[in-house]
Amino acid sequence: MGRCARALGTTAMWCMLVATLCAGASAPSIATVNSGQMFLPPYLRPADRMGFDVAYTGVDTVDVATLGAGWYGDWRTQELPAQPASLTYVQLVRLQAGADPSDPDQVTTLPSAEEIAQIAQRHPGSLWMIGNEPDSYYHGAPLLPAVYAHTYQRVAGIIRQADPDALLANGALVQPTPCRLAYLGIVWNTYLATYGERMPVDVWNMHGFILREVYGEYGASTPPGVPKSCGIDYATRDADNLGILNTNIRRLRQWLADHGEREKPLIISEYGILWPYRPDYIFRDEDGRDFSPARVIAYMTGSFDLFLTETDPATGYSADDNRLVQAFAWYSLADDQQYNGHLFSSESKAISPMGQAYADYAAALPDPALPDLSIRLTVDTSALDSMDPLEPGETVAVDLPAAGQMANLGRVAVEDAAISCPELGYETTVDLAGRYEPGSTVVLPLPPYLLTAAGLHEVTCTVDPEAHTTDGRRWNNQATAMVDARLLLSDGYRVYLPQIHPGSP
Repeated sequence: MGRCARALGTTAMWCMLVATLCAGASAPSIATVNSGQMFLPPYLRPADRMGFDVAYTGVDTVDVATLGAGWYGDWRTQELPAQPASLTYVQLVRLQAGADPSDPDQVTTLPSAEEIAQIAQRHPGSLWMIGNEPDSYYHGAPLLPAVYAHTYQRVAGIIRQADPDALLANGALVQPTPCRLAYLGIVWNTYLATYGERMPVDVWNMHGFILREVYGEYGASTPPGVPKSCGIDYATRDADNLGILNTNIRRLRQWLADHGEREKPLIISEYGILWPYRPDYIFRDEDGRDFSPARVIAYMTGSFDLFLTETDPATGYSADDNRLVQAFAWYSLADDQQYNGHLFSSESKAISPMGQAYADYAAALPDPALPDLSIRLTVDTSALDSMDPLEPGETVAVDLPAAGQMANLGRVAVEDAAISCPELGYETTVDLAGRYEPGSTVVLPLPPYLLTAAGLHEVTCTVDPEAHTTDGRRWNNQATAMVDARLLLSDGYRVYLPQIHPGSP
C-alpha cells in the first residue's frame, strides 16, 4: 500500500482501488501495443500527423481511407475502438466537477477508474488525454485550474499504475491565448507546489480555435480562476486568420520553453471553422462574408502548411527539426448539423468538398512504405517483496515472470522479424501484419527471468538486432525492464540509487 500511496499521492480510497485493480483481477488480453508512439519522433509519414475529430457519425460508417489520415479521437475512451484504414485512436478521460467546484475529490471521471485501468492494460503504450477543455464554461462543468492540477495527478496515477508505458497528455484548452496560458500556468504551479515535481506530461495538447473571449458572452468566454478581463475580443472574421493561429501556437511554444517543456511533442487535437454554412442557416462575418466551403478549404490547407512546415530554432521541438506542431486533428469528420468544416455528410456519408481537399492534400505528401517494429517488456518482481535481505555471500535463485509484446506500427507487413532477449535466453522470429490489422500485435511467450544475485539488474529484448529490416524508427526496437533487487542486500551492503523510470526516445 505504501508504494501505491506514493504513486497516486491522493486519498486512501483511490489508493485502495488501484491496489485492488493491480493485485486482484487478471489483466485483460492485449489488443494494441504502443500506439502512442505514433506521436513521438521521428515522423516518417507526414500524413500520419493529420487527424480528425469524430462527430455525428461513426468512424467506420464513411470511407475514411479516402482521407489518408493517421489518427482520430472522439472525446471518450474505448476498450475496442474501430481502427479502419490503420487509424490510431487516442483515449480521452472526461472530467466532471462536483457540487463544490473547489473540491478536487468531488471531480468524477468518465469512465470509472476501474474501466480506465482495464483499457490501459488492454492497450499498453496508448496516448491518454486527461480531460477536454477544462477551461470552458460551455461544457457545463469547468474546472478551476488548481482543481484540474489535483485531478490530473489522480487520473495520471490510475493510468500509470495500470500501464507504466502509457503516454500522458494534458486536457486541451480551447485556444492558446494569454488568458488561457495564465490558466495553464496556475495548473503547472499548483502541481509543482503540491507534489514537489513537474507535471508529468509526455505530449502537450491544445485546441486551436480563434474565438471571442468575453466573459459570459458568445465565443469562448474566459476561463475560471483567472481575471475576467484577460480575454481577447476576436472578431468573427478572425476565425480563419492564419496569422493569429500562428501567433497563438508560438505563444504556447514559448510557454513550453519557459517551463522547460520545449522538448516534448505538441498536438492540436481539435481546431477548425465553427461558424455554420448550411441550407437552413448561413452565418456571415462583420464584412458580410459567409464561411463557404471554398473559404474553409483555404484555411484548412493553409493550416496544414503551417503545422507541417513552421519552425522556430528557439522554441520548436528539436527532435522534429524545430517544428512547432507535431500532429493535428481537424474538426470534424461529419458535424454538418451544428458547425462547419465537415469532411463527410452525416446523412448521405458522401465526402464533402472539404473532405476531398483534405484527401488531396494528404495524397500529395510523401508516403514511405516502411514497417515500424516496437517491443514491450515487463518483469514481475512482486515475489521479492516478501523476501528477507541476504547475508553477505548468500546466493538466491528466484524465477520472476516476464511478459513481452510487440507490434508493427508501420503500414507494411514484416516476415521473420528476429527477437532476442539474452538475459532470458530467448530468441525467435515472428511475422507481423500492417498497423492495427489482425496479426499486427503479438504476445511473446517469454520464459521467466532467473534472479541469482541482489542488486539492480537490466533485462532487455530487441527486435531485429542485426538491422536486417528497413525499419522506419530504431529507438523503439528495444525494450528494457529494470529488476530492482537492491532490498535483498543486507543493511551494511545496501546502496540506494535513484528510481528508474521508463525511458523515452
